[in-house]
Parts: sequence; C-alpha cells; structure tokens
Amino acid sequence: NDHSVGFLPNNITSDKLFQRVFGHHIFDVQRAEQDDTYITKHGSHHDGKVHYEFNYRNYCLQICERHAQTNDIFELIPPKCFEDEQAEIFVSNYSHWWNDKTKIVEFRPVHFQHENFLHDIHYILAIKKGFIRTNNTENRHYLINRSSSFFKNLFTKYFIRLDSEPYVYMLAKNGIINIHLSRLGIAFKYTVHNTIQQHHGNIPICMSMTINVSPTDSPTGWLYLALLHAITSHCLPDQYTGMTGMERSFELLNSTVSWSDQPFDPIESGIIELFLRFETFETNLLASSYDDLDEELTAWLKNAKMIAPIVERFRMLYNQLCFILTFFCLE
Repeated sequence: NDHSVGFLPNNITSDKLFQRVFGHHIFDVQRAEQDDTYITKHGSHHDGKVHYEFNYRNYCLQICERHAQTNDIFELIPPKCFEDEQAEIFVSNYSHWWNDKTKIVEFRPVHFQHENFLHDIHYILAIKKGFIRTNNTENRHYLINRSSSFFKNLFTKYFIRLDSEPYVYMLAKNGIINIHLSRLGIAFKYTVHNTIQQHHGNIPICMSMTINVSPTDSPTGWLYLALLHAITSHCLPDQYTGMTGMERSFELLNSTVSWSDQPFDPIESGIIELFLRFETFETNLLASSYDDLDEELTAWLKNAKMIAPIVERFRMLYNQLCFILTFFCLE
C-alpha cells in the first residue's frame, strides 16, 4: 500500500510478549488495513520470505508470522497459557507458535535472533491427537499429561520428596518412561514391567543394629564437615564458597556451631584427633608437643618452599585444635 515505513509504537515494543521473543530488535513496518495493525516491510531470517504482523487491540498484543512460500500463518501464544498444564521447562525454555491450518503448536527457541529460529523445533503439540511429542522421527518420545492418573501416582509415590511437580516431566517410548527432574538435572527410567532398570548400588541394612544419631544441636556434624573441608583442601579457592577448604575449615571451627557448653563426646573427640593426624607428602606433621611440631615443620619447609602457605595454615589449625582440647579438658 501507500503507507509510509516507520517503527513499531511503544505500546507494542514494551509489551512482555514482544520483549520475551524479539527483545530490542527493530522492525521496519507499515500500517495494515486493520486498525492498530503493523506488518514488517522486509522479510526476516535467511530466505527473507517470512513477515511478522503485530496487532495491539484492547490492551492485548497479537503477533502473527506469515510464510510467503507456504502461506502458513503462525500465531505466537503467550507462555502463561501453558503454566498450569505443562512443566516449567516447556514454558520458560520455548516460544510457542500455533499453526491454525495444521492444528499444531511448535515449541521453538525463545529468542527471535536464534540462528535456526524457524526450524529448531524441539517439541510439537498436536491438538487433534491431544499429545506433545518430540520432533524427532528416529527417537520419538511422547509427553505424559501432568493431569493423568499415571503421572500423579508415579510422582506421588517416588518423586514428590525430590522436587515440586512443575519441575518434573515424563516422556514415554516403547513402554519405557523417562522421568526428568529439570531443576535438579537428574533423570530416571521406569518401565511398565520393572520399576528398576538396573541397580544403582547394593545397600546392606541390618535391622538389629542400633544406630545412634546425634541431635542437630550437637557439634558432631559441623566437626565432620570441617574435617571434610580440611582433608580435601586445595591451594585454589572453591568456586562455590570462594575460599579454600582449609579456610572454610577454620571458619567452621571458629563458629559457634562447633562449640558446646558440654565436654565433647567420644565421637567428637575422635574427629578432633583425626584433625591432628594429617599426613602430607609422607611427612608426619603430628608431634608430641608444639615445639617438636614447629621444628619438624621448619625442617620440612626448607625442602618444600612452594607449599609454605599450606604449612602455615596447618600450624594455625593445630593451634586452634589444641586450644579446643585444652578448653574442654579432653584427655
């Protein structure tokens, strides 16, 4: 038509649906025959045969994708339409395009700038058949409906303790159910014949054995954690804690969680004794007194200058443990 070329108005570009898929992409558009409707002047993507139509009416944005070669028209569906029906990963990881001619919803990449935005279709929702399947003819899986009794029973029986329902989805193929916990990044297999495909490991359980578990307010668990950090320490800081294992061990030993108003029990005393039995590079760092330890460390340091920081940290750890043992009058 004779309409001039311009840009989309702010009420369209600032809409959440537009921002989610197109971001800050700038389209050259022309007004269409319908009111408040704009059509892109130039084709998009590699072949340049795809145009987009934007219609903003009654505070609702409608985005359509028109393919010149096939005459297919896809409508972008807001992700909130799937929030109550689909797992979170199917809502947040994809944009959803409805083809009225084929009655199919395509699950594409979220961002319009994706190099294979039109053809990288991971899943397909076939409205007539009522299922979602993977878009892979060689290894096709079908998504199990979250509202089905099968999903509810399996989730309640096995996975409700691991994560909430929106972060669990199940794919079926040839009688095998693949259960994915997207937020935890783990997956399980379930078959209609056997619940276990293979044993992960054998755990012997002796019902007659008495298991003593210390209460949560005791320092036993924290001392174990401090010991674990100390014996697995590295010279480089851990990317999650931002400190080395030895530094984290010091922090736990200096905190109130490792202290008690009662003498340490035999288990806690044994943990502290393990601290004092460190051996590094086949050198025994435990001596009968601090003076002997200091002399041994000094002799070792002459032949191992590169590990001076580790030696100094151990000396500090030894002093801390000696103080704890003295404070509680441990034998």
